[in-house]
Amino acid sequence: MTMTPSQLSEYYDQLAERILLAAVRAGRNHASFAIWIASPAHEFRPGALRADPRGYTAHERELVRAVYRAVSWRVTGTAQYSLKAPEVTAGPVPSARGTRARRLRFRVYPRELARVNPAASYIDNPALRSDAAIGRQAEAG
Repeated sequence: MTMTPSQLSEYYDQLAERILLAAVRAGRNHASFAIWIASPAHEFRPGALRADPRGYTAHERELVRAVYRAVSWRVTGTAQYSLKAPEVTAGPVPSARGTRARRLRFRVYPRELARVNPAASYIDNPALRSDAAIGRQAEAG
């Protein structure tokens, strides 16, 4: 039975919460958390992976979305966490009942430790500001 993206998303919501907690625990030691995700073999056909910008299968994409939602909704203790883009680190390898699995690695870090590239900041670099923002700044100033 093929699941729709919304059904996949609901299916992965509970797993995403457990992945987030495991990644937070691993992140305390500056490590990452990895999990094998099984997808139907037809999602690995040539061209199927090119449809997704990061090369995820539909199952992997919905799991990643669920984890991002869990990160955005969850506050663990007093720290809020950010999720680095998950990486496919191994696979595909044959799995059960005609599926294939790939390993996804999740890395979570506290938001206060996030690195911001100052060259990409429109706050620090006025040349990156839009004309509308410059106009509003001139009116306010």
